[in-house]
Amino acid sequence: MGKSKQQSVKLPKLNLKYTIGIVAALVAAIYIISATQYTFLDFATILGFIIIGAISRIPERFAPISIGIELISVFTFVSAIKYSPLVGALVGVAAFTISGYYTFYGPQDILVADIGFIVFAFLAPIMFAFFGGNIGFAAIALTLTYDIITGIFYYFGGHGFIGVARFTAVHTTANFFIISYLGARLLGI
Repeated sequence: MGKSKQQSVKLPKLNLKYTIGIVAALVAAIYIISATQYTFLDFATILGFIIIGAISRIPERFAPISIGIELISVFTFVSAIKYSPLVGALVGVAAFTISGYYTFYGPQDILVADIGFIVFAFLAPIMFAFFGGNIGFAAIALTLTYDIITGIFYYFGGHGFIGVARFTAVHTTANFFIISYLGARLLGI
């Protein structure tokens, strides 16, 4: 066995490019939410979902692969059910885009995931109703739908089949437990 080379991992410096992206995402969120009939508490909750969801992906910065455990999915699901699919899509897209600045994803990966979160948000109320309010089955169906959509793009974009399958297995299992328990609490189910 040879010596392993110790590597240090640094968070990127917050430069103008990152600041503009983060501010633009938050301004878009504020504009869309303020144009609706939501209260300040709803607005603060949605903004909290975006920020906490983005922060939940920071551990991926230190991992050599995509982990598949995050809170963006649960907040997208809860927002889509509690407020509307549009708000759910906004939460998913804003949180993933902001977190993309701190992970190893490129712009094309962020775009693919954003499309996945838009589909996820608009299907959330449909799947929740289809499964008779069973949040666990809805979580599995939504996560598999998201992973199939994004997995196809990632596979043909150069990611290996094993990596996509591993991500799907971990992501589906994690989302089942996170959405079933945390999502149910946030929805008051």
